[in-house]
Amino acid sequence: MPRLRNSQTGAVVSCSDETAARLGGEWVAADEAAPAKAPTKKASPRKSEK
Repeated sequence: MPRLRNSQTGAVVSCSDETAARLGGEWVAADEAAPAKAPTKKASPRKSEK
C-alpha cells in the first residue's frame, strides 16, 4: 500500500495501488524529500508609544 504526499498541500495518505494509479501528478511518494519551505518571517514586536 503506497504512502503518497500531495506536492501542493503536503497532505499524506495511504491508499491501494489501484487508487494510487488514478491520482493526479501532484501526488508523489511520501518517502521522497519534501520541498524546502521558505523561512517564515517573524513579526517584530511593536514598540508602544509613550
